[in-house]
Amino acid sequence: MLEIVILVVASAVVLIGGTALLMFFDVAFATLRRRSATADPGAFQLPLLRGEELRRWAKGMAERVVSKHAGRTRDKQSVLGIAVEVLDGTSGIIYEVTDRTDRPRSRAKSCSARRHEMTGVTAPEVLAIADDLQRSHSKREVDTIRARARENVQRASRLDHTQFPTSNLTCPLYTESGHCATFGSRPLYCRGACPECREGDCRRESHDLPALQAFATTVGEGMLDGLTTGLASAGLDNHVYELNSALSVALSTPDAASRFARGEAVFSGCKPYA
Repeated sequence: MLEIVILVVASAVVLIGGTALLMFFDVAFATLRRRSATADPGAFQLPLLRGEELRRWAKGMAERVVSKHAGRTRDKQSVLGIAVEVLDGTSGIIYEVTDRTDRPRSRAKSCSARRHEMTGVTAPEVLAIADDLQRSHSKREVDTIRARARENVQRASRLDHTQFPTSNLTCPLYTESGHCATFGSRPLYCRGACPECREGDCRRESHDLPALQAFATTVGEGMLDGLTTGLASAGLDNHVYELNSALSVALSTPDAASRFARGEAVFSGCKPYA
């Protein structure tokens, strides 16, 4: 009789623990909310995965997105389509888990935790940022951001990502109100680093929620791996560049996205992310 009682109690403990884990990670086959109307409905569906399996899954998703768009006419829209679907899909995955997690939210409304760090971007990501800026900001605002980026390039020419935070350089997209000027097109790096960020309410990393932070980081890294691998397979520039350097070029080069789509080495002189 005692053995039966012990077995029942043990089973209940396992069930409760398993249920808590599923509540955090079980977003299987959920249709993700995305802003982009161009994204394929149901394309991003998250299985129950963690760690290296989750990273490989995210990588495969990004590779398929690149292959889909690169297989069409190589033009500005195909390049921006890659960025939009990968970026929005990444946030959708992270938000599905964040929204299903019952925990206190940070109330910090500043990107201060990341604004001084070196940010890595691929060509499609920075081209999407440039397109966003040129569509939604005045010429004066765009010129100001470009000038900030150029100044940062000069000051950071010999810095790597470990030295960047102490250089007191600020992201050129960081606004006086403490928000990202192009939040909707922010890089994968930012999406994986700050899983709780929402439009108009940028938060610091979830240091008090290591499981959530680890999940978001893994998804972001996996998507970046798939993006770079997919670009290489399509014969396009797959390097990861330092944001200031790449943004300065993207904002200064006429028809940068179209030229990149045709295979031109638009960012060849940019500082690599290292």
